[in-house]
Amino acid sequence: MNAILFRIGIGGLALAMTLGHAGNVRAETLTYKVALKSASEVPPNASSGSGTADVSYDTQSRSPIRG
Repeated sequence: MNAILFRIGIGGLALAMTLGHAGNVRAETLTYKVALKSASEVPPNASSGSGTADVSYDTQSRSPIRG
């Protein structure tokens, strides 16, 4: 009987710890700034074109953030 209660107690403790940590999970926003250059293309080319990309990504919704 004691072994069964011990296993139930350990299982309950593990569940409580899991639920306790789940409330601390927060979304994160990842932001990237990328330079776009013709020399970085594959294969590189002699174009004079260039640009930048500013991208933000929400890890909770798993989608880009439109600004």
